[in-house]
Amino acid sequence: MKYILFLCAFLMNFLSFANTIAAGNAHSLFLDTEGNVWATGDNISGQLGLGDNVNNVQVPTKIDTLPPIKAVAAGNAHSLFLDTEGNVWATGDNKDGKLGFGTHVNSIKIPTKIEGMPGIKAVATRGFHSLFLDTEGNVWATGGNWSGQLGLGDKINRKIPTKIEGLPPIIAVSAGNSHSLFLDIDGNVWATGNNNDGQLGLGDEVNRQIPTKIATLPPIKAVVTGDYHSLFLDTEGYVWATGGNWSGQLGLGDKINRKIPTKIEGLPPIIAMSAGNSHSLFLDIDGNVWTTNNNEQFPTKINNIPRIKAVVAGYYNSLFLDTEGNVWATGINSSRELGIGNKDYIKIPTKIEGMPPIQEPMPEREKIPTKSARKIVE
Repeated sequence: MKYILFLCAFLMNFLSFANTIAAGNAHSLFLDTEGNVWATGDNISGQLGLGDNVNNVQVPTKIDTLPPIKAVAAGNAHSLFLDTEGNVWATGDNKDGKLGFGTHVNSIKIPTKIEGMPGIKAVATRGFHSLFLDTEGNVWATGGNWSGQLGLGDKINRKIPTKIEGLPPIIAVSAGNSHSLFLDIDGNVWATGNNNDGQLGLGDEVNRQIPTKIATLPPIKAVVTGDYHSLFLDTEGYVWATGGNWSGQLGLGDKINRKIPTKIEGLPPIIAMSAGNSHSLFLDIDGNVWTTNNNEQFPTKINNIPRIKAVVAGYYNSLFLDTEGNVWATGINSSRELGIGNKDYIKIPTKIEGMPPIQEPMPEREKIPTKSARKIVE
């Protein structure tokens, strides 16, 4: 197969997706087609939102106390839920203020609404901070800020969502372990926080406390953050990678960290991607999934899986949503985060049983200028 490049015009406009599956440090969330959320895995801080801290829930269990939900996000022992009215609900660990309640409560066991924010259209979290994108294109941040990941000009943690000043209108956000990325309406990417491994893509290893534009990227339509690396999907379907690469997670054929975004070669046109602790996933236009990790330093296609429409890279595991609404899981499962009824380490994608159909991620339509297109020909 020879790729010359083409992506239909409508794909060019699909920039940010409402997450309907999410993988935290050791728990997972699934949003079904009726707006219900199902949770499995580690629950020691109440991150599953089931009203208790019974640990290691082995199968997906419905959260009964939420209104209809349209997006979910999972971090380090906490969870966020965006409802259909633009409100955000949070549960789990709150030590660094990442739930945004303005209290000193260490943990909360049931989803509780975050007050004081405008209407929200996207949420993001991964490590110890949370980001919220409002309907006007403003970003609000709360939680841990020791590396400047909140983008507020200092290293002071916040306990309530605080608006980030100085950004242009934003259409997508992503939160890493201790860094953040923001995609603006013109296809530019802004970065802040920890940069010890070059994950900000600014050409150095200096942390930033305010969002700084990455000058070396082409127009971008999607961004994702792993723990210590970042991925960027451009308007032609190419992926660019920067940051930590000790396991080959950047897909560049080696284990050398990068300080500036570098194009990944050998991939077909990509429409979605996800980044974990030390691996990355790429979803192509035909529904195939490609991975990079310690064993596969170049992108390698996963063959034993049906056609996929969404991918999520957890800390040390992966989730795949197929075209029938089923979820497949693989990787570390010590806290039962894969939801397959045991704690076995899973080496091939295995279907999670017992859930209703899971929602397909719905894109926010925002236009980014594009200069050319990619075609696929035999």
